[in-house]
Amino acid sequence: MAGDETVWFGIHPKHSIVKAGAWAGAANFGSALLSLAGTIILSRMLTPADIGLFSVAFTFYSIPSMVIGPGLTAAAVQAPNLTPQQSSNLLWINVAVNAALALILVAVAPALAEWYHQPALRMLCNAFAFVLVLEGFATQYRALLTRAMRFDIAAKIGIAVGSASLVVAVVLAWFGLGAWALAMQAIVGAVADRIALATVVSWRPSWFDRRTSVKDVLHFSAGSSLTLAMHMLYTQSQSLLMGRCGSVSDVGFYGRGQALFQKPFSQVIGPLHAVLLPALSARQRDPDHLGTAVYRANAVLYTLLPPVTIWMMISGSDITGTLLGRGWEPAGQALFWFALAAIPGILFGTLYKSNDAIGRPAWGLGIRALFLPMLLAGLVWAAPRGAAAMAAVGAAVEWASAPVILWLLLKESPVPHRFYVQAMGECIATISLTMLAMWPMQALLEQLGLPVMARASLSLIGCFVAALLIARLFPFGRTAWLEGAALARRRFQRTGMKPA
Repeated sequence: MAGDETVWFGIHPKHSIVKAGAWAGAANFGSALLSLAGTIILSRMLTPADIGLFSVAFTFYSIPSMVIGPGLTAAAVQAPNLTPQQSSNLLWINVAVNAALALILVAVAPALAEWYHQPALRMLCNAFAFVLVLEGFATQYRALLTRAMRFDIAAKIGIAVGSASLVVAVVLAWFGLGAWALAMQAIVGAVADRIALATVVSWRPSWFDRRTSVKDVLHFSAGSSLTLAMHMLYTQSQSLLMGRCGSVSDVGFYGRGQALFQKPFSQVIGPLHAVLLPALSARQRDPDHLGTAVYRANAVLYTLLPPVTIWMMISGSDITGTLLGRGWEPAGQALFWFALAAIPGILFGTLYKSNDAIGRPAWGLGIRALFLPMLLAGLVWAAPRGAAAMAAVGAAVEWASAPVILWLLLKESPVPHRFYVQAMGECIATISLTMLAMWPMQALLEQLGLPVMARASLSLIGCFVAALLIARLFPFGRTAWLEGAALARRRFQRTGMKPA
């Protein structure tokens, strides 16, 4: 077990953001490699209809799972002083809510199967109801790991569980179980994850105690959960509407395109966001240090994410052709729109986390709700037109709502407004200029008749080189380079080495 119980509670420990970020990055990288391997292997063993059917069932599980659990997790991480009994109360609240949602899912499963004209959907929903109950027992353990910034433990658990569940999925797909191969991957992963967390975290929940108040924690959780619910409606409504108004094959194309985009994108934004909430929460009463942490996080985001985004926009067909093989062209067409829709998330990501850290997790929620009817109307129109049309509607709504959301997030925020807007403008300029530089290069690579894999690889290298050079034309880009150089110098000095 990872130490005695006292290490998980009390005030926030002030660990090194760099060290914690390195472990979070390692965990994310290992999980992404496993996920990418699973995407490539299973896409060649299953049909788009199999993957689409699984995606529809998974969506009905993921909406409550990704709203309730992470909301309570974020609340436990952000709490200034957490006690063991508060964690126990939060765990039992999470279990009770998830159990109620699981019963609802089982009850509506026959109607969903009828609505989508997919009889197999009923049993898949029942299986995910079981996973939902297991998830309720795991979230507080994850919250304690995140609060203590023990991403080294999370990395080992994630890689071990991901490997075991992937092997199960591949074996079952080999025997022709179709969508159930993916469902069993989720079930085995949930069971193994729960056992591993209980083994390594030296905390055991006590029974619910009404004398211990969790009112403040639940207040934060409610705001965080509402924000996550709106995010899930924005991201998952495409699959639900496409499955009803289009076809499950289109859902498969859309889901695989989205998965391919998220793999490299999450390599940077995933570990950084995992570290930011506990790191910024520990500095929530110190605006100067909080602003400095946001500045450094933006330096990482604005340096690494634009090249990946641009690469996805100009090389979508080559990426899907290389990784998924023939027959997945619609997924490549959707990649452009996924990348375009992600740019506001790159620009506002640290701002969202800084608002979470100071106790304002639902800031900007009203604007998202205001644009939701526009999104749903556009999706109903686009669903019969395929995956690329659905992704395009999502990108249009993200950009339409971006200016108002930015204004709300900056309002009364401790982050310096002028600095943030200037850095954001430079990031947009870097992306635009790099796109202009890379389109001719992509056309040249196609004219040379190079293999698809070679084109995709050279294009990725070109995007990184062009974006990094163009970023140096702007003040924030030059500062980001200086920050990186200074950090490397300090690392070398601590180890007694001299930089080259």
